[in-house]
Amino acid sequence: GDTSLTTLDASQKMEGITGITMIQGCPMSCSQAERFQKQFEAHVNNQLSKWVGAIPMVMPIFRDLNIAEIVDEHCPGKEEVSHGITVMTLALNRLLSPRPLYKVGEWLGGTILEDVLAVDAGQMYDSRLGRTLDDICPHLEAIWQDIVVQAVLKNDIDLSQIHYDITSIYFEGEYEESDTIDYGYSRDNRPDAKQLNLGVNVTGKAGIPLAYLVLAGRTADRTTPLENMQALEQLFSRLQQGSEEEDFLLVSDRAMLDKAVLAAYEEKGVHWLGPLSADGLLREVLTSVANEELDKHPLDYRPINQPADEPLRYYGVLRDATIEHDGQEVPIQVLVVKSRTKVKLDRDRRETYLKRLIDRLEEIQGMLNRRRYKRNSFAQKQIDKALRGNPAKRFVDVKLTGEDGNLLKFPPPGSYFESSEALQ
Repeated sequence: GDTSLTTLDASQKMEGITGITMIQGCPMSCSQAERFQKQFEAHVNNQLSKWVGAIPMVMPIFRDLNIAEIVDEHCPGKEEVSHGITVMTLALNRLLSPRPLYKVGEWLGGTILEDVLAVDAGQMYDSRLGRTLDDICPHLEAIWQDIVVQAVLKNDIDLSQIHYDITSIYFEGEYEESDTIDYGYSRDNRPDAKQLNLGVNVTGKAGIPLAYLVLAGRTADRTTPLENMQALEQLFSRLQQGSEEEDFLLVSDRAMLDKAVLAAYEEKGVHWLGPLSADGLLREVLTSVANEELDKHPLDYRPINQPADEPLRYYGVLRDATIEHDGQEVPIQVLVVKSRTKVKLDRDRRETYLKRLIDRLEEIQGMLNRRRYKRNSFAQKQIDKALRGNPAKRFVDVKLTGEDGNLLKFPPPGSYFESSEALQ
């Protein structure tokens, strides 16, 4: 929360001054005493307040990471205030109370950071901040890696699992000359705005950022994993200097895992985990696992919001498979998962679509041999239209027979279904 550091408090005033007044042995006339009282009140009532906030908690972390020293090592600069102190100021402002560059100095002046960083608010004007950002830009990757290495080694951060995904940041404005800010798939539901993408690797348990990629807003997810793998390799080579190499599990979503990526992971010895598109070979793997086999293998996993006394919701069976890419065979293990929650959702959805389809077919059936529905071609067109795009169409078998004006009715509702087991 916001707190204030008060250096002077007004609690007492001089009252009832008359005649000659003695203050610490100095005689004063009434006019002198009155003037002194006004000066005293002006100084006492002028409290000096400085914003503290979370600075006492964040500053020790920044100093422990040697942020200022690392920045100055890579980019010494010639400014009156070092780039390291300027970067710390910008980082603190961004974390605690974001301001545009031209207001950072004003914010600094209202905090205790002038004393903590030994810098004047007037020195943090926008052009100086801009020069610092320009100067450190070519060194960002090296600066970031040094800070990450410092954090991992000092805090013994668990790197056994790393999660990789992409987020987007949208911008207001034209940015016509930018190669990075562009239109693309918007995760902010702002397809009308240009954006940049950010590929981020975080630790599995604590969610601590390790490596990142700044990507053009038009970049497709599937084109990024190989470049990301190179960034992780570079980081881990620094972390493991002089120590035994440790494996990690890279977790990502389906868009990041095509055959080319899996082949590259196999070649580099990267362990990965993520969902795959069920096409070709993998669809065969799915259909090879019977429902009864899945029910015999519950997975010891509960979502965070599932009560402990509820039965397990997930079941899974492992299968070995091999995919091919450019003549390279890549062995993989496939975990076929059954979710009771999804089974229910699918069943409810299927029944909704099926009811909608049957209602329409029965409506068509009731109009056969009337007006336009006397013609076989028109009636068949309406049947095809009802079937088109309805996921439940595979559960029905509808045949229109007969000649114009003497069209035969559909089978009764009970015989619409190809098999009763299909709806279970």
